[in-house]
Order: sequence, then C-alpha cells, then structure tokens
Amino acid sequence: MEKCNLAGMFKTEDAAKKYLAKLRLQGVKSAKVGPRGSKLKFTVISISHLDAAAVAQITALRKEFPESEIKQIPCN
Repeated sequence: MEKCNLAGMFKTEDAAKKYLAKLRLQGVKSAKVGPRGSKLKFTVISISHLDAAAVAQITALRKEFPESEIKQIPCN
C-alpha cells in the first residue's frame, strides 16, 4: 500500500497540539505541528507513512475536533 500524508487544519495551535497528543497515544510518531502556508490563523499537522488502519483511526478522531479539517494529499 502506498503511504501518503494527511494534513489537519485547526483554528488554534492549542487545538492542533491537543489532537497531536491524541495521535501520540495511538502510536503515531511521524505527526508534527507546523504553520499553514498562508497567513490565516491555522495550525497544520502533517503525518506520513500511514497504513489504511491508521488513516481510519485518525479519520475517526475527526468527530472530536469539529472545527478541524482533514485532507489526504498526494505523495511526492
């Protein structure tokens, strides 16, 4: 299976860090918090090298973060 990146966008850095902490508890090690490409007030978490089960788990967490957005982006 090809491993791709996922990106989540959050209104605050605190919200992104909270989500990152939940991912860490689930064993995700490649996730990180970083700035969004624009000057809007969002925080982005980029995660790479995920299998289908990990993608499903992260997607399921989305309901706990109603102001977040998850996108699967093409691998480079």
